[in-house]
Amino acid sequence: MQEIFDYAKENGIFDLQITINDIVDNTIDTINDSVKNISLLNYRNYVIKAIYLKKRIIFKVSQLDKKEIVDKIKRLANYIQSDVNDYVIKDGKIKCEHKEYDMDIFRYKDYLLDLNMKYKKDCFKSVSTYYSKVIKRKTIINSNGVELEDENKKDIFYTSIVASNGDKVVSYDSKIYNPNKEQIENVISNVSLIVQNKLEEGSIVSGKYKVLIDSKTMADIFTCFISMFDGNNVYYKQSFLTGKLDKKIMSSKFTLIEDPLNEKMVGKTLFDDEGTLTKKKVLVDKGILKSYLHSIKSANRDGVVPTGNMFGIIDTRNLYIVPGDKSEEDLLSEMGDGILINEVVGTHVGINTTTGIISLQAEGMIIKDGKRDKAIKNFVIATDFDTLFNNVIDIGNNLEFYNINFASPSILFDNISISK
Repeated sequence: MQEIFDYAKENGIFDLQITINDIVDNTIDTINDSVKNISLLNYRNYVIKAIYLKKRIIFKVSQLDKKEIVDKIKRLANYIQSDVNDYVIKDGKIKCEHKEYDMDIFRYKDYLLDLNMKYKKDCFKSVSTYYSKVIKRKTIINSNGVELEDENKKDIFYTSIVASNGDKVVSYDSKIYNPNKEQIENVISNVSLIVQNKLEEGSIVSGKYKVLIDSKTMADIFTCFISMFDGNNVYYKQSFLTGKLDKKIMSSKFTLIEDPLNEKMVGKTLFDDEGTLTKKKVLVDKGILKSYLHSIKSANRDGVVPTGNMFGIIDTRNLYIVPGDKSEEDLLSEMGDGILINEVVGTHVGINTTTGIISLQAEGMIIKDGKRDKAIKNFVIATDFDTLFNNVIDIGNNLEFYNINFASPSILFDNISISK
């Protein structure tokens, strides 16, 4: 690496940073009684960042060639306007501990096939499962002597079931990170139940209901709201949260924490893509907005400290809503009559993060006397950020990560508009 940095300096490039991304991804994919695919991936790429002529430059390469890197920096500089200098970090040394990690996915073959057959029913066209073992290593080295190294390991279980009764075809899927066998059984059992219920469709009338949004669907919805906390969107008034720092934005039942250093959570990372060290922080404390999220550039502009949230875009790792102490079944009993929502579509078009307006097509189940009744689909949740998150009855205890960004328990809401 030093040879590349020396060559860059000879060509007037004094701030150069190289991020090395190594990914090992072993996956076995099954359907019914057959192995559909086995994938053993091992690859590397490099992200180059530089400051040249007071211009911020970034690009990816598949191999390191000092001449090609320097030539591309100079060429790209012709198309970029002058920008802030503080872009390549000045100091930092972290060496992570490399622990042995079992990457053998072949031993899951019989287990997955047995699961498929165990949950196969006459009405199911297919039961699919896959198991992945993933290692991601990130190393940042730059011309200032910075050397940062991090490693993230995780297992992923995914299942999808397609069912038909002759007249209609329905499907549902779910996944879980770092599962034990009991959690895997719970996931596929829940998917099986939801798919079967979808075959027997009920109906509702438009109105305001108590609504329980399950943990998976809550994650899908709230992940779209993460951009509201982006310091750039706040600055340009493209966020519903602009001007609301230290003000109440949600029910006092809500506390929102980002904990990227937690090794027990799937999004563990010691530093972001810029090399800024991550830290545990409270974004919302009992309904009060306490922090926005910043890259180096947005932090410099706003006169604050970078928060370690630059991952290609400003984003989060291990952000979660603090869970309550009731199970999902407890919440259904507390609801009595209402609607359970277990799927939404069109979140990126149905959620306006500038105005806070929410209009989402959804599927779920009618709840009667705290029990699941018939499935319902093609109804619309018509609400907004204020109404939804300030009408919370209770928060469940079933915190589950379905992605590395965000996790939520199931949440019971009151007085939510549903239209057909």
